[in-house]
Amino acid sequence: MMIRLAALCLAALCLASLALGACTTTIGGLPVRNTPSDLSQCPDLSGAYRAQGEILNRRGKPVADPDLNALLARPLAVRDLSQAPEIWRDAPPSAVTLSRQDAAWRIETVNGQGVTAAGRLPLLNGAADPEPNEAPYAADLLSRTNGCARGKLWIATESVRTQYESYTAHSHIGVLAATPEALILDLWTERRQIGLLPWTFVDRSVTRYRFARLTSPASPASPTAAQP
Repeated sequence: MMIRLAALCLAALCLASLALGACTTTIGGLPVRNTPSDLSQCPDLSGAYRAQGEILNRRGKPVADPDLNALLARPLAVRDLSQAPEIWRDAPPSAVTLSRQDAAWRIETVNGQGVTAAGRLPLLNGAADPEPNEAPYAADLLSRTNGCARGKLWIATESVRTQYESYTAHSHIGVLAATPEALILDLWTERRQIGLLPWTFVDRSVTRYRFARLTSPASPASPTAAQP
C-alpha cells in the first residue's frame, strides 16, 4: 500500500513538473519561449545610466541586486564584460554607458576612481552565439543569443552546473527598454535542479529593475517602450 502511494505521489509530481514547464510566460511584453527578433525594431538605448538602480517589482526571488554591471555580466553574459569583483573592491561601479557601434552594442562600466570594464554585445537577431562559452563562462554557459522586438532589446542565456549527484540548469531572459528618464530591465529566470530525489525542482522569478539616466537620450524614447 505504501509503495503504491509513493508511486502515485511520484507520478503526480512528475505531471506537475511537466505542466509547470509547459506554462506560457511573457517578460517585458515579449514571450519567454521562441522570442521573436527583427533588427529594424531595435531600441535606442544610448546613454549613461546609474550602475546602482532599484527594484520596481518582482515575483519570486530576484536573481540579483539592482547592479546593472553585475546583471549584464551575469546572468546575461555580455561578452568581455568583466565580472571580477576585485576590480571594484575600492569603489563599486557608478555608471554604465551604452553606445551602438555598427552591429553591436558597446557597454562600458566605470567607478568614481576611474576603473573601467568594457563589454561588447553583437546583435545576433535571434541566432545562437557560435562561441558562447569563452572565459569566464567556459565551465557552464551552454547558449547565448539576443535580438530586438517591439522597440526592446532581449538577451537570453542558458547554463548548466553539475556537482556530484546534482544537476542545475539556469535560463535567463533580460529585456531592456529606455525611457527619457531611465533604463528598464525586466529579468526572467528559471532554475531547474535534479538531485538524488527522482523529480525536478523548478523555481521561477520575474524582476523589473530601473536605472536612472545620467545623460539625456539622443532621441526621444517612446513613452510606451518600457511598458510590459
